[in-house]
Amino acid sequence: MRPELAANPMQSRLSPIRETFKFAKDHPDIANLCIGDPSFPPPPAVVAATRRALAEGQTHYENDAGRPSLRQLLAAHECGLRSASFDPYENLVVTNGGTNGIYSVSRAVLDPGDEVLLPEPIWIPFIEITRLLNCTPVFVPTRFEARFVPDRDVLESLVTPRTKLLIVVSPGNPTGAIYREEDIAWLVEFCEKRDIWMLHDEAYRDIVFGGRSQASRVGHSDNVIGVRTLSKSHAMTGFRVGWVVSSNQELIERVRLNVAYNVMCAATPVQIGAEAALSDAPNYMAETLDRYHSRMEYAAKRLGGMGFEVHPPEGSFYLFPRHHYGDGDLAPRLISEAALAVVDGRHFGPSGVRHFRVSCAGADGVLEEGLDRLERWVTDHPAPQM
Repeated sequence: MRPELAANPMQSRLSPIRETFKFAKDHPDIANLCIGDPSFPPPPAVVAATRRALAEGQTHYENDAGRPSLRQLLAAHECGLRSASFDPYENLVVTNGGTNGIYSVSRAVLDPGDEVLLPEPIWIPFIEITRLLNCTPVFVPTRFEARFVPDRDVLESLVTPRTKLLIVVSPGNPTGAIYREEDIAWLVEFCEKRDIWMLHDEAYRDIVFGGRSQASRVGHSDNVIGVRTLSKSHAMTGFRVGWVVSSNQELIERVRLNVAYNVMCAATPVQIGAEAALSDAPNYMAETLDRYHSRMEYAAKRLGGMGFEVHPPEGSFYLFPRHHYGDGDLAPRLISEAALAVVDGRHFGPSGVRHFRVSCAGADGVLEEGLDRLERWVTDHPAPQM
């Protein structure tokens, strides 16, 4: 007899994004528009600070909640951003990237059998982390025409006595949509009225276009938890530095325990690099934001010219066009017939059917080549008339 694995409904496979990414890496002839990894290098100050930390032997354990100096910088940053007060030791925990923050928050608030409201299309790990914790993902359908913001009545109809957590991803992955101030306001009121937690994934908070800003109630409600990262904003995906922030001190202490017994602490040299990102690279985001916006506008215009329906870019570096090739997966056809890697929309939830995600994070040449291949494929395979 062999020992049994844990009884949970987690799919025993990688995320389709990671599977497609791995396939594309193994086949260099494929134009890879599937992965959300910025092509830009991190700020030079970050690289220099990390190297210096390694050279100076700063390679030992750090405080499980993060270096005090980093937490102080993060708290000051959050205070200025949100017009709220955050204590660096009571309201904030440094995590091993944003995903570790999401998992640690989920582990801190969920019990087996709880239900998690997932307005979808939504980033795949939220679905699988919910299942991994023996909880139930409850998909909240959204519509392209409504900018993928959930409808109040639909959300209300899905609440049960087991509902424990609502996930908000804005700016959106995969949609690129931004929840407005009024959207965030009613969602927080909805959670407060029903004693539901709200996790706001703000991984793309700094990547917004057209003078927009991302509304947030982190720090203004004890029900709301913010998860942030430097991965996207400062092209530090491999550094794995994120943080959880909330006015709820009891929640933060639970998150700290989950980080301590899961990863012990984020790596010391990269925490020092993160300090440099916050203190020594003040113009980095402004410089890269213009480049992201240019890529997104270019890609949206080309996709629209091919007959796909696509929203004007609002935030993140993803576009989520709607197609008219039926309900089946379009991505496998594109990878085999056009040597183009994108992610099929259905993997992000039922509302993603007839969509696919295009990442504009890669190098300009790759984006152009990928769209050229897509345009040639569309020419050879015109969509059925609606």
